[in-house]
Amino acid sequence: MESTYFILFCSILMLFAYTNLANAIDTITVNQTIRDDDNSTIMSAKETFQMVFFSPGNSKSRFLGIWYKNIANLTVVWVANRDTPLTHTSGMLMIDANGVLVLINGDNKIIWSSNSSNTVMSPVAQLLDTGNLVIRYANDSNPEDFLWQSFDHLGDTILPGMKFGWDLVKHVERYLISWKSPDDPSPGNYTYGVYLKGYSQRVVWKGSAMRFRFGPWNGVQFGGKSNLMQNMVFTYDVVSDEKDLYYMFKLLNSSAAMRMILNSDGDLKILTWTNNMQGWDNTVTLPTDKCDDFDLCGAYGICNNTEKNYGRDICGCLDGFEPKFSEKWRLADHSNGCVRKSKSMCGNEDSFQSYPNLKFPDTRNSWFDRSLTLEECAAKCLKNCSCTAYGNIDVKEGGSGCLLWFNDLLDIREYLGNVQDLYVRRAAGELGRSTIGRAKKPLWIIIIAVLVVTVFLSLFISTVYRKRTLRGKVLECGFVPRLSGKRRFNVQGESTHNSEKKGLELPLFDLVTIAEATNNLSENNKLGEGGFGPVYMIPR
Repeated sequence: MESTYFILFCSILMLFAYTNLANAIDTITVNQTIRDDDNSTIMSAKETFQMVFFSPGNSKSRFLGIWYKNIANLTVVWVANRDTPLTHTSGMLMIDANGVLVLINGDNKIIWSSNSSNTVMSPVAQLLDTGNLVIRYANDSNPEDFLWQSFDHLGDTILPGMKFGWDLVKHVERYLISWKSPDDPSPGNYTYGVYLKGYSQRVVWKGSAMRFRFGPWNGVQFGGKSNLMQNMVFTYDVVSDEKDLYYMFKLLNSSAAMRMILNSDGDLKILTWTNNMQGWDNTVTLPTDKCDDFDLCGAYGICNNTEKNYGRDICGCLDGFEPKFSEKWRLADHSNGCVRKSKSMCGNEDSFQSYPNLKFPDTRNSWFDRSLTLEECAAKCLKNCSCTAYGNIDVKEGGSGCLLWFNDLLDIREYLGNVQDLYVRRAAGELGRSTIGRAKKPLWIIIIAVLVVTVFLSLFISTVYRKRTLRGKVLECGFVPRLSGKRRFNVQGESTHNSEKKGLELPLFDLVTIAEATNNLSENNKLGEGGFGPVYMIPR
């Protein structure tokens, strides 16, 4: 009997739970509202996300936002009224007959709206399990037909499935804006978006100044940050065509929770939820070190913060360049960067030096063509005097596409794991080998250099050998002519006194001639003795 009651009790509980889940509200119709004063809410179908009124941290202001339903610490991923907080708990959210979401304060004034402009029949607002708040037709759930969605109006957070970047047809930009502080979700000092000038790149800005940037996408990874792909939680989708230019996180495990935030200090953090620790784990934090600071080493400077550079200045110059102001450079002021040691004459004799393991320079002053080969890219750069470097766009399948840089090369750093080369213009006649990359020189230059060195060494050895031979002959004869006051004779006995010297070679005489000239080596004819032996005077 008791077991029967127990089974009946469990059945009632399960039915109650099922009924509550089935009645969970994830949509708002024209006749429904969400109010702060009665704690009404909507949550996604699987109860992953919830839309509520809340006060962040120690703030007393009220905001309407979306957060994780079953994750502690009130993790907010989107805020509607960032610019216009509510001062009391009388806020109300509703959707009007035209399909526009509006947030109204206690004075019945609209302080925020979705700005959707299409007039529709039977609109609804729905919170999806992705965290996306959408406005759609009541009977149409096709994402392509959404009238408005919060995923097009990002806050400080990117969630899996969000498009981060540009809709080039509608000219809609999706970018992050940091909170002003952990207690204040109003727009802060930092933004993070995809910059379209030149070849596109992802940039964190502080006001109007770059703070940090990723190297461009090379078909495999983002330059300078290969560790973004080294995880078991997410991967990237990258779309770049005439309609769209965006990046998207995709979860490798659909049950995982992951987000990227731009915090109030301007740091990018990729966070994953760990059930064991009941907290968010920092999978990636950017910037990672000083070399990530934008343009730390100036024009043509390379930042190296690897272990092999431990204890040294983290800034150096590309091969063929030197600090513009050496005294400032020694004092660790690298803001003026580096300049060429020799001026390029900009001709067909200019060459390029390849550098592996470099983050590609800032691409704001760049040009690209996805159809050109690397050889065609080099030729195009060579013909333009303003072109300072080139490289492939995509490294897959042997490489493709052409990316040209113009003017100074900025924000270069060394990092391991890169799979593409940067080719930097070198002036005609410049030689040298980079400490970072090996110079690639034509074979004929190497052959000529070897021949010149060989000839020079042969002449040098021949000259040394000849001088040593002559010195040995004089020592054997024990005779050197006086260079002043006396006559000197050559081999034929011709007098060279008061005449132009015909050479530096010493004349050689046999022993009979020497004996006659020195009176049989008489002591009276001896002038002295030195390192070469006795020296005799030849009488007039």
